[in-house]
Amino acid sequence: MFRRLSVLVAVTGSAALAACSNLSGSEVQPNRYGALNVQAKNNGSTSATGLATMIFFKGVSVSVPNSSNSQFDQCIISTNDTSNVAATGMNSVGTGLAMSIAGRAVPLTYNSATLRYESGANQVNYNSGESVTINVPDAGTVFPLSTLTLKLAEPIIPSPLTLPAANADWLVRWNGTNDGVSSIQLQLRYATSSTATAPTEQVYCVLQDDGSVTLPASYLTGFLASPNALRSMRLLRWRTSERVVDANTLLHLTSTIDTVITFP
Repeated sequence: MFRRLSVLVAVTGSAALAACSNLSGSEVQPNRYGALNVQAKNNGSTSATGLATMIFFKGVSVSVPNSSNSQFDQCIISTNDTSNVAATGMNSVGTGLAMSIAGRAVPLTYNSATLRYESGANQVNYNSGESVTINVPDAGTVFPLSTLTLKLAEPIIPSPLTLPAANADWLVRWNGTNDGVSSIQLQLRYATSSTATAPTEQVYCVLQDDGSVTLPASYLTGFLASPNALRSMRLLRWRTSERVVDANTLLHLTSTIDTVITFP
């Protein structure tokens, strides 16, 4: 069922973690969080290339995005958000942090300026169906010994798109997974004025990864009226996994992959 989105939740990295509720229910002891994000682009139809970052921090309460909870179609029209906030951490777990993809080691180096671990020049390369595993060493009061695995987001391939006629709905298709875990974010970005120099508005959707959505004509008026050079569609697949390590510790993994379509 297609719904109007009432709460906008964007997953662009570990910074998607936000204040909400805590693990133990106690407001006395700050909780410990570890968040790994693998952010990739299509590198063909069955492989991807990207970067990985991981942060460790403490907080009384944090809301953690969960792709399994985004298994229905919902959209909203909103101002185009061009901000790109890079997540910064709080703590280091030392040099023993180990990340691997399908058994292949991927080095993560601690950056003292951003207080986070980064793959940096070591690009993350993977194939469809492969998983990432993070092994966190025992870092005392900073973070306990823990491990977690997540199936990485597969390349997202849209079917050929033709702009719809005025007052017509628009069927958008892609290679859906139907696995009940991954979810899709769709953004139609466009300008609301012929004198604009950048997109000013967007249709933002969170969708079930079932391979198709029909966008109602009522959402498309601004997009169809926009100058061609200032309208685009972005499709992003995301998948998450989490583990409650103990009463005050959460380990969270996010994998995203996206593609952008422009229209002549």
